[in-house]
Amino acid sequence: MKKSIIILVIILIIGIAGFLFYNTYYVGGLKPVNADNEDVAVFEVEKGQSVNGVAKRLVAQNLIKNEFAFKQYAKKNGLTDIKAGKYELKQSMSVDEILNIFVSGKALDENPTVTIPEGYNVEQIADLLSEKGLVDREKFLELCKTKTPEIEGVPSSEDVKYKMEGFLFPDTYKIAENATEEDIIELLHKQFLKVYGEEKEKAANTSLNAWELTTLASMVEEESKFDEDRPIVAGVFYNRLAKGQKLESCVTVIYALGEHRTKLYYRDLDVESPYNTYRNEGLPVGPISNPGRKSIAATFQPADTEYYYFKSDSAGKMYYSKTLAEHEAALKKSNIDPLEVNSDN
Repeated sequence: MKKSIIILVIILIIGIAGFLFYNTYYVGGLKPVNADNEDVAVFEVEKGQSVNGVAKRLVAQNLIKNEFAFKQYAKKNGLTDIKAGKYELKQSMSVDEILNIFVSGKALDENPTVTIPEGYNVEQIADLLSEKGLVDREKFLELCKTKTPEIEGVPSSEDVKYKMEGFLFPDTYKIAENATEEDIIELLHKQFLKVYGEEKEKAANTSLNAWELTTLASMVEEESKFDEDRPIVAGVFYNRLAKGQKLESCVTVIYALGEHRTKLYYRDLDVESPYNTYRNEGLPVGPISNPGRKSIAATFQPADTEYYYFKSDSAGKMYYSKTLAEHEAALKKSNIDPLEVNSDN
């Protein structure tokens, strides 16, 4: 009888000890290290690392209370398929929260972000990406010369400086790790095709093909500082094209010269180039920059206007005229240099 009582007491003690162990070491181990600490710690799960290895490092960084609880909970709840990556963790997180983050794979996005400003030309884009260490400048430019955009109307002329000029959409992008120059060009071009297609759906039929329309949109982009001017500027260009009048756009001369200018000289207007709309009738041979959505939309849906002339002052304010005489009078009255180019355009 006494022996049975002793055995029962021993079993009871073991049971109590097991309960205490379970409650303090396992259940307690599932709770946050510090429920009040919201400081963020970056923890990296290395590729191929096991739950055991992750548990050991979490304890070392004081992000969980013990390895046992972490490992047992992961196994018990089928949370062992953890994904490699860097994660933001807090001491206020429970084991359940941490494991679910690991299993979801919602790691920190470490891919670099780059913003291409509206109106940047191919060389400016190459400079920007090169400065950020994302491309080899010369390789990027060479690809822009030889790669053909996926649009209709691409000319066979060798006079086109960069075939991809105009077709790399200005936007903010996340660049994937190990992305090549060709990958980045493709990324920007796909976004152009998407935006172009969206704006085309909203518009009536146009007599211009995609190459011509984007060429005109690039001029609208460079000539206009303010969005409200873009449809009117586009309308002026369409009026001159319909009349067979030279477009005489200073921004095309700047592109032909191959250097940024805020001031042109009359001798510059005579530069021999298929981009120079002072010498040549019609559109330049190709786009002179990469236009944003507003300029593309304005070129698809130009304002119905009687203007044939425009010029902006140094602040970007636009002056419109119907005749050359009105145009010259407006420039004189507002003291505007006809060959001054707004530096923001």
